[in-house]
Parts: sequence; structure tokens; C-alpha cells
Amino acid sequence: MPQHIVADRLRELWKAAANGYRRQTGRHLTQVEAAQAAGLRTSGGRVANQRLSAWLKGDELPDPVALIRLVKTLLTIGALPAAVETLHPGQSRAGRTYEHHWHTWLREDQAARDRQRLNDPVTASAPAGEREQVGGGEESPVTASENGGMQGGASAFVLDRIPPRLVGEVFVGRTRRLRSACALLDSREFSGAVVVKGAAGVGKTAFAVQVAQRCLRRGSFPGGFLFLDLEGYDRDRRVATDAALAGILPVLGTSPQHIPWGPGARLSLYHRELTRLASERGRMLLLVDNMADPQQLADLLPPAPHVLLVTSRQAHTAAAQVRLIHLASLDPAASVSLIASVIERTLGRRPPLMDGPDADALTELARLCDHLPLALRLMAARLATYPADTVEFLNHQLSRLESRARTAGFENSSVSRSLHLSYEFLGAEQRRAFRLISLHPGRHLSSESSTALLGLGAGRAQRLLLELRDLNVLMSGAAPGWFRMHDLVRSFGLALASEHSQERRDAVDRVLDHYERCTRTITARFQEYGTLTEEEVHIRKKSFLGRMDRERTSMVQAVRLAQREGQYDRVCRMAFGMAPYFRERFRYSDWILTAAAAVESSGHTDDRVHAAAALNMGEAAWAARDFSSSVSHHRQALEVFARCGDVSQRISAGIGLGSALWRLGHMAEAEHRLVETERLAREVGGSALAQALNALGNVWADSGKVGDAVRCQQEATAIHEQLRRTVDSAMSRVNLASSLWKVGERLQALDILRHAVQDVGRWGDPFSHLLGLTSLANALANTGDYHQSQCMHREAREGFRHLGDQYGVGRASWNLAQVLRLSGAPQAETEIRVAERLLSLYEHQHGHTVSIIALEGAERIGSGHDDHAH
Repeated sequence: MPQHIVADRLRELWKAAANGYRRQTGRHLTQVEAAQAAGLRTSGGRVANQRLSAWLKGDELPDPVALIRLVKTLLTIGALPAAVETLHPGQSRAGRTYEHHWHTWLREDQAARDRQRLNDPVTASAPAGEREQVGGGEESPVTASENGGMQGGASAFVLDRIPPRLVGEVFVGRTRRLRSACALLDSREFSGAVVVKGAAGVGKTAFAVQVAQRCLRRGSFPGGFLFLDLEGYDRDRRVATDAALAGILPVLGTSPQHIPWGPGARLSLYHRELTRLASERGRMLLLVDNMADPQQLADLLPPAPHVLLVTSRQAHTAAAQVRLIHLASLDPAASVSLIASVIERTLGRRPPLMDGPDADALTELARLCDHLPLALRLMAARLATYPADTVEFLNHQLSRLESRARTAGFENSSVSRSLHLSYEFLGAEQRRAFRLISLHPGRHLSSESSTALLGLGAGRAQRLLLELRDLNVLMSGAAPGWFRMHDLVRSFGLALASEHSQERRDAVDRVLDHYERCTRTITARFQEYGTLTEEEVHIRKKSFLGRMDRERTSMVQAVRLAQREGQYDRVCRMAFGMAPYFRERFRYSDWILTAAAAVESSGHTDDRVHAAAALNMGEAAWAARDFSSSVSHHRQALEVFARCGDVSQRISAGIGLGSALWRLGHMAEAEHRLVETERLAREVGGSALAQALNALGNVWADSGKVGDAVRCQQEATAIHEQLRRTVDSAMSRVNLASSLWKVGERLQALDILRHAVQDVGRWGDPFSHLLGLTSLANALANTGDYHQSQCMHREAREGFRHLGDQYGVGRASWNLAQVLRLSGAPQAETEIRVAERLLSLYEHQHGHTVSIIALEGAERIGSGHDDHAH
């Protein structure tokens, strides 16, 4: 890219980022802050901000890696939704120098936004890039108990930026504690955990966010930031450790399909990833909100030099590396200041009640609120929304409730009294909305799901929710039209809802109906895709999947709610409907968890439903590489479907069972099952026959019956082409090329493989494309084309890195090293050391049916079924 164009684009971006930063923080963005956030290093004796100044002036052309890092950081700092278009090579008439780096970043940005869209549509609109600094994204897996049922309830809410709802929140007081906490975290000598402990509603999260913001601005954590809400004090949504890790790992760079199953494996990967990031990017700050279980502190404690900042209502100090900060209520002056600041923020002017006789009444109001920020905010919102209410009136009402609490027996806390008072002030329609909203299964409430829950028209439901938000009973959610509840407020609402049993049952049925309609839409769309060409599917699928991403967490939680309500048929229908979406998005944790809920619930239904649940679980376990579990569940399903005479489902179960046995190395039984299934599939024909032939061809190719494998794969390819299934045809051709190579048809294999890899890369999933590319690179090396093979292995390595597949990176590095060694290049030993380190740390986690041409003359590493090199 020409130097003057780089400078022009950077200046445009700098101006937009500075404006966005000023809107969010009220402060000007300095070059020092931006350079530190981007992790720019010194060059030629100049400090980082001098390098940045030279780039902006056009005096120096930045190196690509540093430039991309800076671009991502500025986009994140300014939260600029349109900046991607400004920087796209096609619009900036960029040359080829940086085109590869721009496109690499754009692919990373799209993947990050895909991961994030599920729960946080607002931050999804801002490019998140590689999540190196303070970008936005969410990951929302749930967790399952060892016996297969769902536990924990909540999905992990993980961002690599401070949540927008907490940015710019009114904060007063606690100056001394802020200063000491920041000094502790700023110290490069400190690593471990800092626990901010205090009562419910005391302002722990706001305090921790203030500490994090100040430390990040000072550049104390160049490795970045991570926010996780464990919701430990909400009995329905609290997040277990393995669910938390499934949310954290994608933010650290592991793609969803490569997250291992089980808390032990996830913990091990969590520590390995943090160790890797410490050497690559430096010290990171992890803010974990609402931690109730002390074991989670021990589990999530990061390795040095990273720091864990925790908020909790308990003093978790078992570990030696833990420092405790105790937060008490605000002092009277700070309490009054908080009330006034909230009112001023709402009205846009200083409230008159700060002066004259109202000043003493405000002090009394603060006392009645026990100087707790949550209660103070509720009362401030009331005063701002209804100016006719005087402070004396609120004081009288709170005093009445305090007296009533002593005799009536309800909880006598300032937060409870404030909520009771807020609830009493609501109209009948608002009270009903408040009770019902607490029943929502998800963390964030979309306008569509809220409308269904309330049973009202969209406009009327939105108006009620906005009114509740103005009273501080609800909080703004991730995007306009979305809302969320504080856990204390939700508990209060659930208690009220339980007093109206019929109203509660009707509302639960309505919201479950809404999410079941979502799952039926998934089923209908994927059935529709079966009648379209790959090009048509590619265009239509993108927007649909984006909508499902935004509701994914709530859909998973709706399955749990249905199971808790004893609606077992609905649990199974919803789990079956979501399976194609989970497969498409590689959300294997969610797939296994909803499938496990369906298996458990199907015990209350008939045999066919139970068999369908077992088949769904077998497919989910296969995708997550739990082949033993896959075999067990496919056997159950096959037995029932054979007994019931359901040919279509029997074929699916037979293919799944044979493929799982193949992966376990049980070739004889796998061949027996698949030959039997192939005969049955010939009666049906179509894609079922093609799938059976592909599975049988894989087994025969690995069993030495290569000629038979070629015939199977050729027939499968012809069927897919007849059905216009471009990607399926391409995957069959990748396997066919591997078999042809084994029988000596090398030129034909190379030609088939080139075209197949091109088709998969255009329309298929990235992972399958990279495996096909690996096969092609090995084949080229076997023919002596070492240069082209090296280029492809490097491309595959970068692709695996962008997917977060560290095992794939290690395998690609090993393959590259072997090609370098075969060609006599001196860099081979360096690549081998890199590969050995990665392959000693990571395991492959993704099940697939891609057959890869072996690299001849190469040394072998590891054991078992090698998905990247065999």
C-alpha cells in the first residue's frame, strides 16, 4: 500500500477513534495511550508514540504486523462500526503490499463478531479483530453434570472489553481504596488474585470496573483484558467452572470446535493458553464478577504474570496469592453525591434538591438506603422520573416499609425496601411486566422474546420495558431494545411471580413457545437449504445464522427451563431442532448439553423419541471426538429403529455407528456395519446412499481395500454432483484423491484434489478446507514441488492459527518442517522445535471424515489417528 495512502487512512481512523473515545470516556485520546494499548515497541531508539506520530504524518511506512495491531486497537478504542469499510483494500485502492494482512484481519474480525453476536449485539457492531486489546465479544456455553443432565444453569458471559452497560456509569467516593487497588495491580511484581468483597448492592462491580479502567489506561496490562460474569448468586443462571472455561477459551484464541470436553481438560488448556499469551502479548487482567464458589477462585487463578480481579460476597482468601479488599457502604456525603449525580445524569442538569431544606432530607434518604449504591440508584431513578415526588415523601414510605418489615416478616434490607417501594409505585400493567420479565430464561431480553413473554403487542411491550428501565428496575442490555436485570432485582421479581401461579405458567408457556418456534425455523431453513445450490445457500444462510447467534444462549436456557417445568416432549423437540445450527456453528458444547437434556427427558416419552435423542447425542459426541460415547448412543438408536422399521433413521444411525467404530480403530465391525447400511441405503438412494458410500470408502481405504474405496468414493461423488451439492461433492473428491494416490494414480489425484480444495475453500467450512489444503501440500511435496508445498503448509498454519486450533498449528508446523528437511532447507530444526512444543501441549478436538495424503519420507510424531498428517 503506498505510504501516503496508509497515512491518509490512519489519520481518518485516528480522528474517528478519538471522537468515539471522547464520547465514551469524556477524555481525549493521546498518542501515548494508543501506542501503549497497541503494544507498539521501540524502534531505532524512539519511543512507541514517536513511531505512531511518524506513521500519522506519513514520514514512515509501518511494518504490516504493527500496523494491523494498531488498526485493531483504534477500532476497539473508538468502537467504530463503519471503520472496516473505510480500511477495506477495495475502497482504499490499496496495493498488494498489505492486501494479505488486511484480508487476514477482516477474516479474524468476522469470526470474532460471529462468536460475539450470540449475546451482545451492540459490541458485535464494532470490529473486534483478534481480541488482543479491549474489544468486544461473548461466548455462552452452558454446562452439564456427569450423569448427562444440565446443571449450573447460566451461560458464561465473556467479553474482552468492559461491558458497554458499565462504561461511564456514575461512580463516587472510595478514593483511597481505588488508589491502593490500582497501585497493587499496576505493580509488575504482583500476580495472583485480588478479591473485592462486600454485601449485595454495595457497588463491587462498579469499583472493580473503575480499577480495571484506570490500570488499562496506564498500560499496566499490555496482554489485554477479559470480563466474565459468573452470576454466582442467581440460582438459575450461575455458571459452573467448565461452562466459564468454555466461554473464556474462545476469547483467548481457541475456536469453539476445539474446546475439549470436561472441566479437567479445559482447565489444562486454559492455563496453557494463558502461558502462551504471557510470552506473546504480556500481562493480562481477568475481571470475574459475582463469584460465589471459592473453588472457582482456585480453578481460575491464572499463571504469572497475569492478574485475576474478583468480586464476591464472600472473602475467598484460601490461596496465598490472594489479596482482599473489603468494601463497606458509602459514607453519607458520597451517598448524597451519588443520588445527585444519577439525577443529574438523567435530567442533564443539577437537581435543585441539593440545596436548602432538601439537603437534610437527602441525608435521611441515604441513611434509609443504608448508603448502599444499588438502593440509592433505585431511589434516585424514582426522583428523576417522577419529579413531583418529594424526598420527604420517599423517606416516609421507606420508614413505613422498615416498620412493616419488622412485623410482616419480609426481608428488612435497604435494597429489599427500595424494591418494595419501587414495586408499590408501579401501575398494575407495570407490576405485571416486572413479575413476568424475571421469568425470562436468558440473560439479555430481546424485543421479540419480551413481547412473547408479556403476551402483548410489540410496541406496548417495549413501552413498558422502557418505563421499568427509567425506574432503574431494568438495565439496558446489549443493544437498543434489549434489557437485563440485576440478580437481586430478578430474585425479587421471581418471588412476586410465584404468588401468581396461573399468570406464571401462562408466561412460561408463551416464552417457551417463542423459542420452540425459533428451533422449528432452524429445521425448516436447513431443509430448505437441501433444495438449493451451494451458492444460494451461502447467501441465505449468513443472515439467518446471525439472527440465531443472537438468541443462541437464550434458546439453550429455554431447553433447561422446559426440562425444569417437566415439559419433556418440548425439550426433545427443541434439542432436535437446534442440532443443525450447532453443527453448522461448531457449538459442540451446546449441542452435547441440549442433546443430554433430550436423552434424560426422553425417558418420559416413547421409544422412538428416546432413539432419536440417542441418535442426536451420538452425532454430537462424534463431532466432539468422544467416539466411545458416540458408539454407545448410536447402538441404542440403531436397535430401536431396526425394531420399529424406520429405514431412514436406521441408515443415519448405521452410518454414525460405523464412522465412530472406524475412528476407534475397530475396522472389522465398522466394515460390517457400513456394508449392511450401504445395502439398506440403496433402497432409498440420494444423499443417504452417498453418505453411506463415503463412510464405507473411508473404512476400506484404511483397511487396505483401496480399489473398493475408490469405487465407493467415485459413486458418492457422482451422486452429490447430480444433487448439485458442491461442498459434499468436493469433500468426496478430497477422499477420492487420497485413495487414488494410494493406488498410484498420482496425476489424476492431484488434479482432482486441486479443484476439490478450491471448491471447499469457496463454499465449505474453513477447517475442512485447511485439511484438504494439507493433503494437497503433502501430495505436492511427494512429487518434489517443495516450494509450493511449503507455501501451502504455511497457509494452512496461518489458517489453523486464525481458527484458534493450536494443535492444527503444531501439525502444520511439523509438516512444514518435514518438507523443509526433505528439501535440505536449514530452517527445519526451528520449525520442528515449534511443532514439538505445541503438540506436547494440545490435543485435537474436532471429529471429521477428511482423508489426507501422507507425506512420504517424513518422520512421524505422536500416535493414534492423526488428523493432520496421516
